Amino acid sequence: KLSLSGDFQVWLLDSQARLFIAVATQAQDGTYGDTQFTNELVADLTKLQDARAAEVAADASSSDAGPLQAPDLARLLGPPQTLVPSLSIYRDGLLAQTATSPVGGFPINQRQRLWPDAWLFLLASAGPASTAPGIDNLLRSPTRDMIDGGFFFQSRDTGWGSPSFDKVAVLNAEMCLLLAQLAVAGVSFTPYARFADETFDSLTGEFLDSDGVIRPCRIGDERVGSPRSQHSSFNPRQVRSLLDGVERDWAQAVLHLRPTSNPAMTPFLTDFSQLDTPMYNRVVPKLKGFGPTPAFDREVTLASYGVSVARLLQAARILHDPDRLQRAHDIAGRIDLFRRGVDVVHELAPSERARATLVDYLAFADAALQDFLVSSRVESLHDGAAVLKRSLDLFGIPNESCYRMALLDSPHRVVPDSNTPQICDDAGESANAAVI
Repeated sequence: KLSLSGDFQVWLLDSQARLFIAVATQAQDGTYGDTQFTNELVADLTKLQDARAAEVAADASSSDAGPLQAPDLARLLGPPQTLVPSLSIYRDGLLAQTATSPVGGFPINQRQRLWPDAWLFLLASAGPASTAPGIDNLLRSPTRDMIDGGFFFQSRDTGWGSPSFDKVAVLNAEMCLLLAQLAVAGVSFTPYARFADETFDSLTGEFLDSDGVIRPCRIGDERVGSPRSQHSSFNPRQVRSLLDGVERDWAQAVLHLRPTSNPAMTPFLTDFSQLDTPMYNRVVPKLKGFGPTPAFDREVTLASYGVSVARLLQAARILHDPDRLQRAHDIAGRIDLFRRGVDVVHELAPSERARATLVDYLAFADAALQDFLVSSRVESLHDGAAVLKRSLDLFGIPNESCYRMALLDSPHRVVPDSNTPQICDDAGESANAAVI
């Protein structure tokens, strides 16, 4: 059955990336079934095909624009405006949005998800005192992976209490950097540095493949209709088998392993003073490594890997952690597997899909710069600069102040005959979209 969120929008563009029509996603009463939506979409596609057959680009129609699309449509049809963003408006809007949520974050459609880029922007523009309260409740929730480190992709409620168990490398790497920056800011007694270290160790441990590069995502293993992970959750019988009576009482009280109050049965701490207490060190190791081994996306892309290792290098440098700096530097050294002179490949497997996108080139340059900053290895700087210059030449659009996401003959483009930028991603969790 079709289930569209309230902010879902569909736009059809012509082959020159001009707005053609806004597809209605909701009926007048605010609801829409799969049959109505399919009929609407087919009708609008027919209009687009007719216009293309006649080689006429129709004007954008506002008749089908939904309440969310109407203001966007008016702006697109209005006179050109400056594209220079008003960062103060962005900052104030994010602060207002997170202030209205009792548990921080940026709830949308009764869900929460990781927005490390928004938090990093707030940290830079509004300071740590304004940013930290927006993420502290996330750290005290089951959406933080207390067992393996890092964070799950999202929560199915606004309170961070019902995680979906995918773990995206890019988002976790950005969370690692965010926590490192909060740690050095000394804004509160929240153990940001510890959680940054745990996230770092997850990405440089369980996420590594046999080539020593970071895989894009860990795939959630919850069963359909179940709020629990097979790896990260524990049912009452498992809790009884793993822990003795004293340990079980402590886990129920401190790690919230009670199904009535924590349906996900994923352990989490709200009282950070319990970290490294004798009982913590006694119970938590017994919970680690239990359950089936999680599966990972095997299609490693330079875009995801490069950005991830760049953020890990930054985080380790900020925390002045020589051991983790060395580990990140060693992983960054594997990035040369993707370089072909001044060009790069999207993935290592020899196929048409190895054709690189703009994001792959930028990710290589990003990682090379960060590696130079931690190692003073001049070759890294030179290699990154050469790949960056190549990308700007290769993907630049003549007489335009923008760049193609992929070349016109790229296998990653879903509209082969258009100049429309595409988010180039594999099927499944959008690890590369997170890069963008």
